[in-house]
Amino acid sequence: MTNNKKVVGFISFLIIVVLVSLTACTDQTKPTTDETINQDIAIQAAIGYCKMPRLELVGDPQNIRAKLLTLEEAYQSIRSEGETTNFDLPMDTKVWLVQMDGQLQLVGGPLPVQSTNTPAITPTPSQPFWGTCSVILDGKSGSLIYMSG
Repeated sequence: MTNNKKVVGFISFLIIVVLVSLTACTDQTKPTTDETINQDIAIQAAIGYCKMPRLELVGDPQNIRAKLLTLEEAYQSIRSEGETTNFDLPMDTKVWLVQMDGQLQLVGGPLPVQSTNTPAITPTPSQPFWGTCSVILDGKSGSLIYMSG
């Protein structure tokens, strides 16, 4: 009986050692809320934003570029000289900067003001032009932060 107790004790000890070893080898990290959306999701969201009224992407985009940056890095890389914007987010927020080239067209906008003495003016849509649509998306949610073209 003494040998059986020793064998059972040794086997129990081995099982505990194996279980502790397996637990140590597995990834115990839990997903955090700091994770960002992946590049493909960011690109698809940006294409959708570039097809929204006002400055609209006509047709398929070309030469798509996407980088995960801070809001400050992204904005500094696309802002026009002298342009300033205040964001509601900290400048160290992780964002996706997605840029794509293609045919852009100005769509919509307010109708011209008319006086009663002038004939009616019928607005005409602008002609498409080649340009770059730049979109800054929140890195976690993919929501639009800034867009320029």
